[in-house]
Amino acid sequence: MNSRKKIAVLVAGAAIVGGTALTAAPAAVAASGDAGYLHAFSEVRSGPNNVYALQYVTSYDAWIPFQCWTDTNDFSGGPTHRWFKFNQVNSWTRADNVSSQPSLPHC
Repeated sequence: MNSRKKIAVLVAGAAIVGGTALTAAPAAVAASGDAGYLHAFSEVRSGPNNVYALQYVTSYDAWIPFQCWTDTNDFSGGPTHRWFKFNQVNSWTRADNVSSQPSLPHC
């Protein structure tokens, strides 16, 4: 086998093996229930938008397990339009109320 054919076979083999290795890696999975730090005096609403009813305002900082996130096109409530859902019910807070934001699935 001449040297050009050997190089072509090696390159093709490496591409196949490399491509298989890249596709065999499992996808990263975000975990629902991971905690984020919800700040005191944060508004909690019944939906992911400021038009939803205000349920309460937090009175202290707390680590809260969040379920998921969603984006809205309502920018009237602050500098962000991402919202986090928590408590397994319709309790939502704006992302700017949460520090140490967890990696979560989309709602």
